[in-house]
Amino acid sequence: MLKRRSREHHFLERVQVMLDALQLFFLRHCGLLTGAFVLLGIQPESTDWGVCLSPVVNAALNGLVDAALAQIARWLAETKEHTGQTDHGGV
Repeated sequence: MLKRRSREHHFLERVQVMLDALQLFFLRHCGLLTGAFVLLGIQPESTDWGVCLSPVVNAALNGLVDAALAQIARWLAETKEHTGQTDHGGV
């Protein structure tokens, strides 16, 4: 029974991801979502229920935070380029 529930849960998660992607596409297509967006995530080792992060996800967290910070830095640099601002002490 547990294997069946796990497969069903995994399937429902994939359906939710597809629905989220379709919603983003629709918003972009209708002009309601402008500008850039970046989707960052971590591929889990398992989608079984648990009360703590798996070792795989835990090990990937620092990389995810680094990727998010790097993306924010790119957006800030692009904004400064477009507005002609200079860095006066950082963010």
